[in-house]
Amino acid sequence: MLVWNLSSNSLGRTYPIAKVLSRKHDVEVIGPVFGEGIFEPYKDEFEYKAVKSSILAPFALAKFPQLLSSIDGDLVYAFKPAPTSFGLGLLKKLSSKKKLILDIEDWDSAQLTHGNHFGKLDLISRLYRIDSRLYFRLLEHMTCYADDIVVVSDFLQKRFGGIKVYHGVDTDVLDPKKFDRKTERSKYGLKEEKVVLFSGTIHPHKGIDVLVEAIKSLGRNDVVLLIAGPKNEHLHKLCKQPFVRYVGMVPHTEIGGLLSASDIVCLPQLDTPVARAQVPAKVFEAMGMEKAIIATDVGELPMILEGCGKIVKAGDSKALSRGLADIIEDDIQAIGKKARKICIEDFSFTNMGGKLDTIIN
Repeated sequence: MLVWNLSSNSLGRTYPIAKVLSRKHDVEVIGPVFGEGIFEPYKDEFEYKAVKSSILAPFALAKFPQLLSSIDGDLVYAFKPAPTSFGLGLLKKLSSKKKLILDIEDWDSAQLTHGNHFGKLDLISRLYRIDSRLYFRLLEHMTCYADDIVVVSDFLQKRFGGIKVYHGVDTDVLDPKKFDRKTERSKYGLKEEKVVLFSGTIHPHKGIDVLVEAIKSLGRNDVVLLIAGPKNEHLHKLCKQPFVRYVGMVPHTEIGGLLSASDIVCLPQLDTPVARAQVPAKVFEAMGMEKAIIATDVGELPMILEGCGKIVKAGDSKALSRGLADIIEDDIQAIGKKARKICIEDFSFTNMGGKLDTIIN
């Protein structure tokens, strides 16, 4: 399995695929490390074949021979049409005739099509970096050379073809019966508050500003917004709000406890091309843990949460505020139980494994 940057949250997609396939196959996870180390939440999940590298293109390309020599499996599975994953996979396919699967979970070059003029110029001018979106765009035009393509959404399937496979969760591990809610809440200093959880990296298209406005509009002192994820430039402003609590990066092994401590999981995605292409893995984790979920009408979230979650209009803080108020007053436990039932039937590792077996075979 080739990951374009082991320091990034791309491992969020690699994790479930690798875990499911490792039930029947030997799996190796290979890739460059552009940051300080392996992405914190998943650093202990696998024995990685990691190569420390610079993000600058000439230095990253100099590491290609070392990375290529590390690829000795029977089948190559590359995540993202990136130079350091799919690009490497294509080189390995040419030199060894190994079969190559490409997995696409985002439309990474969307800004080149839909960004403003200055944004596009900035992206193009960064050609000195191996993560330039122009390189991603070039490799998107070479997806026909993959032996098979796996995508995460209808949006990406229409664009790239392939077989759709959602992230999926291990519902035996993420089982609310295996967690003591009181103990988990005490870890985060929570008492009787209603806890709204937002987990993941904060990007503009994630709609976190809309969520903050919605909670502010509730006018309640007993509602807390818990944010878990990496620090970035957007976070500092949010933490000034009295109802926001930032808990840092939570290891994936502790995500069940974090969800157990929460009451509501919110996915306030804005309606952008990037968001329409994605299907957040956290929606399935929340379903597995019987959480009440509120999300916006973006991409496939309305279909996934049909009958077991609340959908509101994207970018509308008032609608989101009303939705949160409704959930707080509703029978949260009943909503959550239905979500878990659907998750076990449609979005579990077992369900995911059947689709991956077909592709591998």
